[in-house]
Amino acid sequence: MREIVGVLAADSMEGRRTGTPGGIRAARFLGERMRSYGLEPGGDSSYYQRVPYEVVAGAEGDVLRLARGGSTDSTPVRRI
Repeated sequence: MREIVGVLAADSMEGRRTGTPGGIRAARFLGERMRSYGLEPGGDSSYYQRVPYEVVAGAEGDVLRLARGGSTDSTPVRRI
């Protein structure tokens, strides 16, 4: 467990924010770890699931929010 947390907390994961290179690296790491444990995939594609979100201006900067049904300004998470 300590190893997994250490990898996810590393500076190379760049905060793991959705849609960022660090977030993609973290998702790949976790997907590979699940595969190595022999878990069966259950998402849209392998161990991943598409989640539509939108970027909204917040008091302290941009925030990610789940897109509301039928929203046209949402940005889907990139497939990994």
